[in-house]
Amino acid sequence: MSNASQLRIDIVVDRTAHALAEPPGAILISVFLQFFFQGIIVIEAGKYYEACYEDSKGRNFFVAFVALLSL
Repeated sequence: MSNASQLRIDIVVDRTAHALAEPPGAILISVFLQFFFQGIIVIEAGKYYEACYEDSKGRNFFVAFVALLSL
């Protein structure tokens, strides 16, 4: 029984080591895209508050909520 559990642990360790050995290209691309779109959302929220500060409180809270969800 202990051999079966040892085999299972070895398979998990081998998969983890293999995943870490691959170049992280797709992850880096997705991180850079996320940063780019995050910046756009923050800039647009800031522009909104500068230009439309007299809007209703509900709309202001909605914009703040959307900006906070993107973080």
